[in-house]
Amino acid sequence: MTYEVHGLKIKTSIPLPEIGRPSNGESRHDVKIKEEKIYHDSYIENVKKQKFSISENYIDYAVPEVGYIRILNGDEIILDKKNGPVDRVSRLFILGIGLSILLHKREKLVLHSSAVKTNNGTALFIGEKGAGKSTLAASFASEGRRVISDDIVDVNFDKKVKTNSGIPSIKVWKDSLHLLRGKKITIEKVRDDIEKYIAIPDKINKNSRYEVKGIFSLGFEESTSVSRIRKRESLSSILRHSYLPKNLIKSMGNQKRYFQRCVRLSKEVPMYHLKRPEDYSSSSEVLDLIESTLSKYNYS
Repeated sequence: MTYEVHGLKIKTSIPLPEIGRPSNGESRHDVKIKEEKIYHDSYIENVKKQKFSISENYIDYAVPEVGYIRILNGDEIILDKKNGPVDRVSRLFILGIGLSILLHKREKLVLHSSAVKTNNGTALFIGEKGAGKSTLAASFASEGRRVISDDIVDVNFDKKVKTNSGIPSIKVWKDSLHLLRGKKITIEKVRDDIEKYIAIPDKINKNSRYEVKGIFSLGFEESTSVSRIRKRESLSSILRHSYLPKNLIKSMGNQKRYFQRCVRLSKEVPMYHLKRPEDYSSSSEVLDLIESTLSKYNYS
């Protein structure tokens, strides 16, 4: 099977429905993902917290109750999991930290963010856990807008700042599911023990690039408002919302190149504070405000 995501063609025997349907007849690929034993099962059983180790050619990353992934040379990901089939948690492990490490090794800036295509360009949403990045993306989806990526966004620097089509499946809590009803999607639980769901589009995900016109740092207030953020604060927010842990980025090296990419993003794309109520009563107002803000895009 071949999937397209983050500007890459991925060949794998592991179904990855969170990306969408696989492409047909694709032989060329950039990345290979497979399942293979690396460690003894007893070693995997003893993983109590997330941890990583780095060698010359690969990075191993471990997650409790899942197992290990090994990222080899920026073109291969190996899953070594506990006994049993490759379940959704394991797949999200591959598509989350696994792909993020691989993209970082390929000189991409990887943000913990959601990206949507609006009538006035692409908007990125960043914020602390629970700030509503995915919920806001779902609000755009409910209005017929394209969700470019949820949770992970890769940033590319050509003549303009762009992002690739990422993983379009949206993860939301139960109280946000109404935003996704009636769409051509499959809705399933992320895990049996929590009320979080994933909405998977029933389509082939094709690699495309989109120009990033604005970044919105999310927060909650009683009323809806947007305000421009200064470049220094913008840089601080970008550094804070990298998808990868800071100690991992430091251990992988190339910190200078990583910092330079963050600085360039802060200089070339405007960032805004976006405040809105926690309920959904003002969702139309929020969407209109984002659209109108992007229409005034002029970074000087």
